[in-house]
Parts: sequence; C-alpha cells; structure tokens
Amino acid sequence: MEKLKKISINDYIKNVNVLDLYAKEHLKEEIKFRDSIERKNKKLVVKDYLKRHYKTEYGIIQITKIRYKQILKNNRFKYVYFDNKFDTVSKFKSICSNFKNKIFELVASGSDYRSIVKMFPKNTISIGTISGIINKKNDQNSKINNIESIDNGDYIYIEIDDSYSSIKWKNHKKVKTTNRLIVMHLGLDSNKKMIKKTIVLEQKITGKSMLKTSEILTKIRRIIANVYGDKKRKIVVYGDGANFIKVIAKELKAKYILDRFHVLKAIKNLVGFKSNRGLNFQLFNWYKSKNGTNLWLKIYDLICKNKYKQAIKLLKNIFNYIQEKLGLWMPDSKKWEYFRFLDYIQNNTFGLVNYDKDFDIGSHTETLIRQITKSKFTKKSSVFGIYSFRNLLSFRLNSNENLVFL
Repeated sequence: MEKLKKISINDYIKNVNVLDLYAKEHLKEEIKFRDSIERKNKKLVVKDYLKRHYKTEYGIIQITKIRYKQILKNNRFKYVYFDNKFDTVSKFKSICSNFKNKIFELVASGSDYRSIVKMFPKNTISIGTISGIINKKNDQNSKINNIESIDNGDYIYIEIDDSYSSIKWKNHKKVKTTNRLIVMHLGLDSNKKMIKKTIVLEQKITGKSMLKTSEILTKIRRIIANVYGDKKRKIVVYGDGANFIKVIAKELKAKYILDRFHVLKAIKNLVGFKSNRGLNFQLFNWYKSKNGTNLWLKIYDLICKNKYKQAIKLLKNIFNYIQEKLGLWMPDSKKWEYFRFLDYIQNNTFGLVNYDKDFDIGSHTETLIRQITKSKFTKKSSVFGIYSFRNLLSFRLNSNENLVFL
C-alpha cells in the first residue's frame, strides 16, 4: 500500500472497491496517530469519531475523522484533528479539488450542467452544486503567481483593446458588457509565447463609465513595480488608435504602435471584397485586373513598410479616378468611409512610424481578446454570469501568468 499513500485520491481511484480501500487506509492513519506517543505528548484526548463524505469524480467516499480535545490554560480547550496525509478536501468542504478542476474544464469547454451531472456516478453531484462551484463570488481582485524574477529584456510591452460580450450581472439579466483588456509582458520566447504575461481586465456594463485614464495609469505603474521589478525598461504600447491609449503611451513615455489588425480591418472595409459582387467589387475590381494584386493588399503593404504617405496618395488617386475617369457611381456612405479612413491614418501617424523597428514584435491584442473574452468561454445557448466568467478565467490561468481584475 506504500504507492497508494504517495499519490492523491483522484490520481488513484478508479472504482468503488478502491474507494473503500482508500477509506480503510485513511482510517489506519487516524488510528495510528490515536495510539501514538506523539498524540499523548500533545495531551490530545479523543472526543469522538466523525463521518465525512468526499465527492470525487469516481463517486462518493465516506471516511472517519477522529476529533481530539486539547486542554489549554485556564481550563480552556479546543478541538483539533490529525493532519492525515490522505485528506484531499479542506475543512468544511466536501468536494475534492481535482473534481472541482474537472468541472471547471468541462464548463469552460462548453458542456452544459445537465450533461456534466450524467458523466459521473449517480448522486455524486447535482446541477445546483455545479452552479455553486462556478458562480461562487470571489472577492480577490488579482492572482499573482510567484514567477521567478527575469532580468533580461529591455522592453515591457503593453497591449490594450476593448471588446464586447453578453454577460449576466447581479440581476441575472443578460447585458452587453465592455471588456477592456490590458496585457503586459516582456516579449516573446523562442516558442512565440509571452514572457511573464500579466492579464488586466476591466468589465463594465456597456454605457457605464470605465475607469479614468489616470486611474488606469496608476494601476499599470503599480503592476510594473510589483511584477516586473526595479530594472529600468523601455515601454512599448500597442493600441487601436483610441485616444485614451495614446494618452497612456504619452504619459508612460512609451513607443506607440498602431495595431496592424485594426489597420487591416479598416482597409478591407474600405476597398476589399470577398466575392464577385457587392459595392467594393464593382468599384475596385478593375485595379486587380490592371495591376495583378488587390488594392487593399497594396495599401496595407505600403503602410506596413512605413510608406503611409504613398498609401494615402494612392487612395486619393484611386477615388478620383473612379469618379472622374470611370464614371462609376459612389454612394455618400462610401465617400464618408474614405474620409474617415484618411483621418484615422493621419491621426495615428506616430503609431505607424515604428513599424518594423527592432522593438516591434507585432500586436497580439485581437488574438488575446478572442482567447480571453470570447472563444474559450462560449456556451451555445446561454451566457456566463460575471463571477462564473472570472472564475473560469482564473482557473485557465497558466502557472507563469498573472491576472488582475480592475
């Protein structure tokens, strides 16, 4: 039985017989301590024998705990228990931690509560129990792992973006929620994984005020000090062009880089097309026939090569050519979209000049948005409550990552 004692219950249990075997081994340890000199030296008096039930993914196990009475000064006493190596459940809890992790994994993968109940032995768990595990309010606003200090790396990267999703808040009503995501790291390792990643997430019902930029700056500076140490590093900020992100970059004296994803999205919306129909196809297909490449690809390539002035000039020539030479009809909405794109580029030129510099490792904000606030936690016919969402996100956190809720 020596092997059984060295591993946790859920690593070993495979059937009811082993559940019984585990209970017997647990009791042996309890009795061994009861009859030991150690117990007598601590002046522990047997009070009673208590039955406890543990829920595991393999069924329910009943174990026996011996409660002791410890005499203190002034005729006072307290009840204590033997620290049994087989105990895998905290005091006042009934579900093994491995079982809870299994439930989190199933819920995060999209399994509904009723299906999860049917996966385990009868009466092991209920829909209400699952709901209690997932929806438990956690007042802890951060999860900072003890990551070994890293001295290499000359830059701290800060990537910021907003997304929207449906989440149930305190009144259990599904509402549109703004997710402001800030991801900080020290760059990428050889496997393109972020080094010492810290996820910062602010969530508010859409329409309600988010934190002020000054408050966000205070939080960022505090995280830099607490997580990334005293080493002086340059800062690089990636964003979609929102004013508050540019203010953050300015206040941190950071290099600002406009997120390529948002640039590409704006270009494709303006001049791109997926099929041989639609307004953009009618207006811009001739360019591909004449030049052998899509107009959106040409514009994007120029911008990425820090030739945004040439890109703007090309666009102006194209739009003038379409209206004056080709005589194609262009709605006012497309004209306004064109002017908005020009403003977008011209208002973010200082975020374009840093493309392909040695510190430009590429933005990951949109991928992170999908991973953190969308695809990982999608249920087919319903949405998560705010506490469920945060619990699942905390559960999926890797051991080398940090998480902070604002």
